[in-house]
Amino acid sequence: MGSTTQIVQQRQQTAQFGFRVRILAANGNVWNRDTNAVEAHLDALPTASNEHGYENLFSTALRFEYGRFSYFTGGDLTSDTEDGRHPEQDIETPVARASGPTEVAVADHHGYFDACGPAFTNTLDAQAYIIPSWDIGHPGSAQMQRMLGAWDSSNSKGTHDVFALELLQANALLNRRFAPQLKSQGGHVIVRVAPGGESYKLYVIDSNVENGNVIGSFGPYTCRG
Repeated sequence: MGSTTQIVQQRQQTAQFGFRVRILAANGNVWNRDTNAVEAHLDALPTASNEHGYENLFSTALRFEYGRFSYFTGGDLTSDTEDGRHPEQDIETPVARASGPTEVAVADHHGYFDACGPAFTNTLDAQAYIIPSWDIGHPGSAQMQRMLGAWDSSNSKGTHDVFALELLQANALLNRRFAPQLKSQGGHVIVRVAPGGESYKLYVIDSNVENGNVIGSFGPYTCRG
């Protein structure tokens, strides 16, 4: 856990630019970047955790780096504590801290109501968020607003570019205040990093047909890492 040697590249062409993958969390254990130690965060959960619907908390979280570019994906990690009744259920916050700021991030748990809390966006501060949406509840209203950075027009960090893979019409209606601000509401999203990892672009591909065409191109974004 926390090592960059568990997942390694098979080709050597990018070695000079520092390609690496770090496992931030798995099975309820989270790497602490400050102490370089692995901490168990879910000991307080019932032993038969999967039977109680907590399996999402045991998701694997990864951080990819190439040059100055970085990419975060946390699977189905969640942050909901049931209004503070069960603080141990917020594993998303320590995982976000383990990652630190990133260029692109995948929304935890499809951007559902129990994920993508304040620490997720405040800590990752991604330039672009990708929401693997497919259900009427993906994403929640607060989650969409939070990822867009639209809480306050004077937000010093500015707004973020947000891409939804499949935003259902009912969800778009529910989120009608913010859905128009999405860069895409459907399609595959491809992140292509420039050689050396100084910049990247995002492409939206038509997912309704086999070998779909590019229907949107965004960037280049300058990496800040």
